[in-house]
Amino acid sequence: MLCLLTEYYSTKLHSLENGPLEEVARGCFFRIPKGFQNIREGVRFQLTLGNCLELLKLARKNCVPELLKAVYTLISDNYLNVLKNSAIYGQLTGLEREKILQLRMRGKLSLCFIEIESIFGLNKNISRSDVMHSDEPKNHIYSLDMESNQWKRVSNIPEEACLKGCSICSMHNYLFIAGGIQKSTNGSSCSNKLFCYNPLTDIWTQLTPMNQARSQLKLVPLDGYLYAIGGECLHTMERYDPRSNKWIFVASLPKGSFAVAHEAVACGGEIYISGGHLFYRLLKYIPVRDEWVECPFNASKGRSCDMVAVGHILYRFDMHKDSTVHIFKYNTAAKVWSEYTATFPKSKVPFRCAVLDSTIYCINRETTARFSMEEEKAVFESTMFSRVPTKGLSFPCPVVLCLQGSLSQTSV
Repeated sequence: MLCLLTEYYSTKLHSLENGPLEEVARGCFFRIPKGFQNIREGVRFQLTLGNCLELLKLARKNCVPELLKAVYTLISDNYLNVLKNSAIYGQLTGLEREKILQLRMRGKLSLCFIEIESIFGLNKNISRSDVMHSDEPKNHIYSLDMESNQWKRVSNIPEEACLKGCSICSMHNYLFIAGGIQKSTNGSSCSNKLFCYNPLTDIWTQLTPMNQARSQLKLVPLDGYLYAIGGECLHTMERYDPRSNKWIFVASLPKGSFAVAHEAVACGGEIYISGGHLFYRLLKYIPVRDEWVECPFNASKGRSCDMVAVGHILYRFDMHKDSTVHIFKYNTAAKVWSEYTATFPKSKVPFRCAVLDSTIYCINRETTARFSMEEEKAVFESTMFSRVPTKGLSFPCPVVLCLQGSLSQTSV
């Protein structure tokens, strides 16, 4: 059928009478042009990664925009698979690569969370009845429907993924889960596993494991790479390249700087870490020089909840027992700290943060709040958001993903 289609477009091009291919089913299947319907009525041609390169060349040569769009969509849906396939990715122009990456963000940006198990056991704010009477599996991804103000289940998380002491992040509209603590015959041990979720196909994949098993690490995306930073009793860092599907060690943290239960974020092409066992210190990793440098200290004396970046500004949140939150704002250009105080609404439980459309959302088991700076005044707003549906020992760790109205699996 591919030969027939190639011959058709090579000789007929796409006349007004026969028209271009009809796009069906999210661009993954095509109805044969009218000129071929006398051979077999209703025959459909299936597009896969195995034949997409030949069809891409065909679409380019004969200027078939519908076919081009369908090929781009297929490649975008299976982006990580294509990255590892030089035979396909190497044939794409720079503009095509940008377009395909942009297509991964089609749909609606959504605030999501993944249920993470507490590494500290039973939290005093969690009732034992919640644990004893929770008969539902707790490993899910949820997304917030802003219109209905309801959290909706997106996907089940594989049982093999370690959700205690792990780290999560999103890159290229994929969700990644790395490390954690796994049960073994001898008790528990750190994990080096890396899992990936594709929201465009609803498929989970286990990727190449890290070189070193880690728990209480931080996983940070930057310039198309993933960085696994620190962990319990570790000062090392390694980088994952999706194209080669390999991890390599890069510059370790400065001597004596063990990063455990720390916060980390990418900003301006660099990585910043603070909090946890680093306390008030702020370290910056410069990829082009593969080195860590010390930044100005902040005045923190509390336990860090999270640290996020909006533009060139870092926000570090420290939670206190009376619901008071100290916000430390760091201007990465001016290298200056500013300190603010606000009350976190309806909760004394530490929270995690995610940035959606330049707005910081703060989530814990009891409250979903939006943080803003109004005339240099820090404010948490929570009246419009519903409580997250977590149970038992889990707590919500937020992440931003681009979701479509319905998921359908494309052929690979």
